[in-house]
Amino acid sequence: MNLENQTLLENFRRARDDTSFQALYRQCTPRLYAMSVRLLANSQHDAEDMVQETWLRAVRGIESYQQQSKFETWIMGILINVYRELMRKNPSTSTLESIPSSKQPKAKPSQSFIDLERKLAEVPVHYRAVLLLFELEGMDHKQISALLDISIGTSKSRLARARQWLEPTNRSACSQESSS
Repeated sequence: MNLENQTLLENFRRARDDTSFQALYRQCTPRLYAMSVRLLANSQHDAEDMVQETWLRAVRGIESYQQQSKFETWIMGILINVYRELMRKNPSTSTLESIPSSKQPKAKPSQSFIDLERKLAEVPVHYRAVLLLFELEGMDHKQISALLDISIGTSKSRLARARQWLEPTNRSACSQESSS
C-alpha cells in the first residue's frame, strides 16, 4: 500500500473521515466492479450489489484489517467471500442465462472482446475465480490460495484448467473433467 493510501485508511479508521473513505472508494471500486462482472458472467446488476455488499462489510470490519497485505488485496478477499455466499445461495447466478441480452453497453466493445467475455462466462466458477485473480489482479498462487482457502497446487491446476477451457479444441475434454 502506498503512503497516500495508508494515510487515507488511517484517517478513515481513526475518525471515520468521509473524504478519506471517498478517495479509497474511488480508487478500489473500479477493480472490484470489473472482477464482480467477470465472476458473475456479466451480470451487471448482481455485480453492483456484490460491490456494495463488499464495501459494507469492509467498513464494518475495517478494524480487523491488519496491514499484512495491501488494502486492495484485503478488500478483494471480502469480494470473493461475498461471491462465494452468493454462489451458495443461488448457484445459477454465474451461468450464461444470467447475461442480460437486452442491455447494450454504452461503448460498443469489439467482437473479439465480446467473444472472450462469453468464453470466460462458460468457464466453471472455481476455475474462473483463479484465472481472474491471477491474470487480471496479478496475484500469485500463494495469495490466491490464501484468498480462496485452497492449496497452492490446487490454484495452479485450476489456472491450467481455466486456460485449457478457453481453448476451443480442449473445451469438450475440460467439460467432462469438471462434471466429475
